[in-house]
Amino acid sequence: MLARFLLGIEADCNFRIRERGNKMPTFDDILPRLVASYECGRLVPFIGSGMSIPACVDWKTLVENLERAAPADGEPEPPRGDSSVDFVRRANAAVRKLQAREPGAFLAAVKRAAVGGGDQGQEIPPQTKALAALWWPLVLTTNYDNVFEEAFSKNFPSVEGTLAPEYSVVGRSPEDCQRVLNSLSTAGRSLIWPLQGYFDHRLNAITIRTCTSRS
Repeated sequence: MLARFLLGIEADCNFRIRERGNKMPTFDDILPRLVASYECGRLVPFIGSGMSIPACVDWKTLVENLERAAPADGEPEPPRGDSSVDFVRRANAAVRKLQAREPGAFLAAVKRAAVGGGDQGQEIPPQTKALAALWWPLVLTTNYDNVFEEAFSKNFPSVEGTLAPEYSVVGRSPEDCQRVLNSLSTAGRSLIWPLQGYFDHRLNAITIRTCTSRS
């Protein structure tokens, strides 16, 4: 359903571009469609590291921090280029070295790398506060940190009349993936879905295991 909706948005935008003589639609053109989709529960945000800066570091700094934490093992180092492909290779090399250390060393290194150089005393970034002020049926994120969850929990702390949180953080287990699919067609608690791993929750099949494509 999510894929069909995204394709529908793309088709609608392409139609509007042709309708406007190949001119890109403005925000005012798109806004009514976004509002209608939000009210129907068919609009979901997909967020990356820009939502956590400056409290956490960007992808480039994360990789460089991991490289500094990784012990030398005598293996050839990957090229130190600055392209997206280079950073993925460099991250994978650092991750392999860190995972070969004692249990717990990798997760500790990733946590330090994510905030090392960031402004840890910084309040939740304004862009994250703005997004978290709205209720969302589903939020997809490539981030490992809990900055968005922290902001969201302040606005939606619990289901009315209960102590149960108004949202859940889900992982990549078959059960959690089914919950995500169900959320696209069934009203329920908001879901936050970290696609690559998460720091503060014990989740089925979502322990930090790789750092390959932080947006």
